[in-house]
Amino acid sequence: MLANGILSPGASVESLAVGATTFSSGSSIFAYEVDSSVVVGSGSAADLLVSNGNLSIGTGSILEFTDLAATPAAFSQGTKFSLISYGSNSWSGGLFTHQGNELSNLETFSTGLNQWEIRYNDPVGGSNFTIDQLSGSSVTITAVPEPASLGRVGPGAFAPRPLTEPDLWVPHPALWVPFSQVKQERLTRGQFRDRVQFLP
Repeated sequence: MLANGILSPGASVESLAVGATTFSSGSSIFAYEVDSSVVVGSGSAADLLVSNGNLSIGTGSILEFTDLAATPAAFSQGTKFSLISYGSNSWSGGLFTHQGNELSNLETFSTGLNQWEIRYNDPVGGSNFTIDQLSGSSVTITAVPEPASLGRVGPGAFAPRPLTEPDLWVPHPALWVPFSQVKQERLTRGQFRDRVQFLP
């Protein structure tokens, strides 16, 4: 199949099988659709193109990504979809371009509500239309963590809490009072260290 315009597996999320596939340089758009309202395990949450022949991606071929859900939601990390299954056939080494950026193998990119990693020669296919996929290689995308969240459990995880005046208390003849109320005592560094208390 020679794609000189827009190629989409269907009007909604569908699987489409064709022969050898060529995306022409500078004039091809692969319109890929997902539906985040569909359970991923159902197998029909994302399009699949099955290429029963060699896969050639010309320079400048565009990958478009559309979530058909009425209220889009982020996919869970680790979710993998096969864009194109080409089995034991060969891949030309060509790359898709997304939002003006050429996507190299194993590169991450943001689209929808997710960060994705693209792999052009993945030996393990995704969770979509698994029965239609060929045994061998696929072009896949996998949901991965946002760079800023790597190694973190939550906002400020493992970071020490800044010490502020409400945390510092010193003894007063009558009661404990905030440090801010007794600054006029002008404690020296040594006295300050001895007298400041950390209350639970």
